[in-house]
Amino acid sequence: MGVICVTCGRGMKNLVMKELQYRFNARRDFSIIKDPSLEGKVFFTCHLTDIYDELLQLKLVERIFIVVHKDTPSTNGIWWNNNDSIVSIVQRFLIDIQNTLNAWQSLQTDEAKAVLSTSNGSTASVHQRKRTVDGDLVVCERNSDCIKEEHSSCNEGGRQVTLRVSVKVTGSCRATVSIENVRKDVGVILTNSLTGSYKVVAGDADITLNIMCSDLLLLLAIPLKKNPLSLRSYLKFPGLRSTTCAALVQLADIQPYEIVLDPMCGAGTVLLESSHSQPLAYYIGLDIDSSQISKAVANKAFYTATFSQPLYLDILQCSVEAPSFFNSFADVIVTDIPFGEQHTVQGNLADFYLCCCQQFTRLLSVNGRAVVLVSKKQVSCLTRHAVSVGFHISRQHYITLGRSEAFIVCMSKKSSSI
Repeated sequence: MGVICVTCGRGMKNLVMKELQYRFNARRDFSIIKDPSLEGKVFFTCHLTDIYDELLQLKLVERIFIVVHKDTPSTNGIWWNNNDSIVSIVQRFLIDIQNTLNAWQSLQTDEAKAVLSTSNGSTASVHQRKRTVDGDLVVCERNSDCIKEEHSSCNEGGRQVTLRVSVKVTGSCRATVSIENVRKDVGVILTNSLTGSYKVVAGDADITLNIMCSDLLLLLAIPLKKNPLSLRSYLKFPGLRSTTCAALVQLADIQPYEIVLDPMCGAGTVLLESSHSQPLAYYIGLDIDSSQISKAVANKAFYTATFSQPLYLDILQCSVEAPSFFNSFADVIVTDIPFGEQHTVQGNLADFYLCCCQQFTRLLSVNGRAVVLVSKKQVSCLTRHAVSVGFHISRQHYITLGRSEAFIVCMSKKSSSI
């Protein structure tokens, strides 16, 4: 049993917890460690080897980490507010670092996955570990000699795995902790202590030991994958960030055989994310920009080549006002509406939002629903116009998009809407 940490954008934590519970709640070994004070991180316990493949299918998380050690402030406050204290923690948990590195490597090669069970990933300060040598049970002190004795045969004959140290310090610790000095000191310790095929480097590496220090948390962790999960393998041209697309999809709750429309589809990332989650719905993407349509078509072709499952998606270059679309034909509208910043609109933005809401209510079936991403600055404008044309606002979910703030607005068409 180990502790896993997944990271997410601001405002996404509750959605991530819902996704984790949906996927893993049936497992007896799965349990979320609730800590509302830690924004952007969700911790849970599980047997990683049993759910490794399914973890990589998570849609709303940015990164997945195997936790080596996690600590929170004591009643006396933060005690990791200097270089020496952080380095001493690394020294105390050298065996856990070695075991977690070996576990990571075994997961990459799909061999000896049972090594994960030696990484406790807990917040407890354990100073001894039991191990078996030639059938005899012995007690192993936590030091570099033990690591070399215990792991001298690991990874023999394998290729060299490069390792880098990443230190991130936020809050009041920034005034007293030197990131560069901690990185160098930890690098020297790992170079002298780790066994096997690991080589500590300063630049790009196969694997990273992350040291994260803040006023609320000290964390030693190793990422499960080098690249963020948000970099989808089935997209040739990125558009809206995939985790944000996944949030739209989760809130839309698309059902089999529903007709889903994105009237401003751009590169088609929202629709492709929707199709990946619910392949039995029918999707239509519209955009008036020919360059965006070309990217959407290319993404559709790339997606189709990646998966063997059918893709029920049509992409058309036209306006949502096109008369060829029947009234009340769509069950769901999911879209990233222009913020008026990176993608501008002709005329007044408020008038554009009113036009969009009028078209949404025309195209949606009775009790149909719309899930719209809109900037924080414009959310009141959008919701005001939506209500004026007969929508019921059921939810406004706050998220961040890099430095921008936004809301996902969920609304449904009333039966009396025209």
